[in-house]
Amino acid sequence: MITGLPAPTKYNLKFLQQWLERPGLGNSSFVGADCDVYDKPAGLGTLAQGGGEVDVLTRLLINVLPNIYHWGIVYPFYRMYGKWIKVMWTQK
Repeated sequence: MITGLPAPTKYNLKFLQQWLERPGLGNSSFVGADCDVYDKPAGLGTLAQGGGEVDVLTRLLINVLPNIYHWGIVYPFYRMYGKWIKVMWTQK
C-alpha cells in the first residue's frame, strides 16, 4: 500500500529541500549516508490527494501567484512598516 503512493511533485520536493536548508525553518542538514535522501523522488511518497504532476493553470495559481504576492506586497510592506508595527504592538 505504501509503495503505491504517488511520488511528490517537483515543486513539493524542491520546497522541502529549501525548507530543510533554511536556518529559520527546518535547519536540518543531513550528513553521512542520509545526506542525499531528499535529492531524488525515488522512494518518496506523498499523501496529497491525486498526486502526480498538475496542469499549468493549477501550478500558476498555487505556486507562482502566492510568491508574487509575497515578494511584491507582503515583504515590501513589512520592510517599510514592520518595525513600527512591532513597536506599537509591544507598547500596548
